Amino acid sequence: MENKILTSPSLKAGGFQIIPLELIDDPARPMRSDLTPDSVTELVLSIKQMGIIEPLIVKPQADRFEVIAGHRRLLASQIAKLDQIPCIIKNIGREEGEIMKIHENMFRDDISPFDEAKHFDYLIQQLKLSPAKVSQLIGRSPQYVSDRLAIFNYPPELRQALVDKKISFSSARVFARHPDPEKIRVFTRYAVSNGITPTLAEKWVKEDIAATKPRQETVASEGPTFPDREPETPYYHCYLCGEGVEVQEVVPVYLHTKCDNQFRQALVSPPTSGEIPTS
Repeated sequence: MENKILTSPSLKAGGFQIIPLELIDDPARPMRSDLTPDSVTELVLSIKQMGIIEPLIVKPQADRFEVIAGHRRLLASQIAKLDQIPCIIKNIGREEGEIMKIHENMFRDDISPFDEAKHFDYLIQQLKLSPAKVSQLIGRSPQYVSDRLAIFNYPPELRQALVDKKISFSSARVFARHPDPEKIRVFTRYAVSNGITPTLAEKWVKEDIAATKPRQETVASEGPTFPDREPETPYYHCYLCGEGVEVQEVVPVYLHTKCDNQFRQALVSPPTSGEIPTS
């Protein structure tokens, strides 16, 4: 039996229907900010081969339909030039629709934490939901929600690096814990240029805060004074010469374990035969 093609939302609202593509609109508030034709290339190929496997969820909107869940599938279907697509029609309110968008997107690896943050903020500001209520509705911890809302308070350079996907959310979240925006800027620029792991980011932040803490405590005990110079940036030691090097001047080096051992041994006991060139 063929599926009946729904030509108007007024005919039937609720249940499964095959709907002409021309009657379906994008979400009024899309959760994703990075949805482009290039981002759905593989999905387009899949739809051309297999069709739409999972129906879209839409709600009646005047004489048309608005996508609630399935924005990527809608765009891919348009690119694949389908005439009609399977949908599940739901008469739902704004709050339920927004929560459904989150559930549709948040368990996918490619959803941006910043997009999540914007959506959570919309729920809080426009729908008057508390952060605790949001966490309950999406099945995540309150910390999950607060970590993403905190992105709005990141220094601009760090926030932009996160939005541009030049730094992971795990590393950005660690950098944001540092109380000094200038140090965050230095760390961010290094991370963008050379890469960073959350573990190394944690190490930098902890060591930097520990290095400046004694000075801050001394100044506090002596009363308010103006330092004669800025606190020094904590440094690591150069692998080759052993001298201190500031974090922004660090260059990553990759060596085999056996090469590392040989090189360290050569530094301790340099050969006289000239095996290691000096220039």
